[in-house]
Amino acid sequence: MKQIFGRPRLHDFLRFGILLFPLQNFLWFGTLLFPLAAQAAPLFDAVLPDIQQQLPGDLQMRLPSYVPEQPEPLYPSVDVGETGLVVYLSPDPECDRGVQPDCLTVGAAAVMHLAAFADWQQRHQAELTPIELSNNITGRYLTVDYGAGEIRYVAWQQDQTGYVLGAVAEGISPDEFLRVANSMVESDPLE
Repeated sequence: MKQIFGRPRLHDFLRFGILLFPLQNFLWFGTLLFPLAAQAAPLFDAVLPDIQQQLPGDLQMRLPSYVPEQPEPLYPSVDVGETGLVVYLSPDPECDRGVQPDCLTVGAAAVMHLAAFADWQQRHQAELTPIELSNNITGRYLTVDYGAGEIRYVAWQQDQTGYVLGAVAEGISPDEFLRVANSMVESDPLE
């Protein structure tokens, strides 16, 4: 199998983190066009029951409605820890980070308790760059070099919840990565 994403693993930096189909839904009222909140990309359908069952009651999870097409299929898995819940994406259908912490992932989306989110931001304060996201949300962008490649991160707070999105840089351009992040910001929280 041709390697397309490099060797960095998100858990080495963040123990949680997401890579991420445009569903641009709009509602017409006369001559006005209003965007509707998007639903999670179909890629995540298999893990929605797991997320809904394992999500801590004080957190809201949003998933990207957009995930760029990849040459190989991606498979989601869910992991829950003290800091919150993470949905990982892997090219390996057997990769389950809750069972195999070292399996290769190419992206992840995390939802974190505010204290853990504040701690994450504090640890990376010097490297974070403010970036404007959808819905007037200011996020923080970070790229980490691991020698064998880079990992992109964007973090933001929304609805009293901290979110971190991460992806192996080799597999996604900065513009596409921010498009994924914005689709997550615009998505309805899971119920």
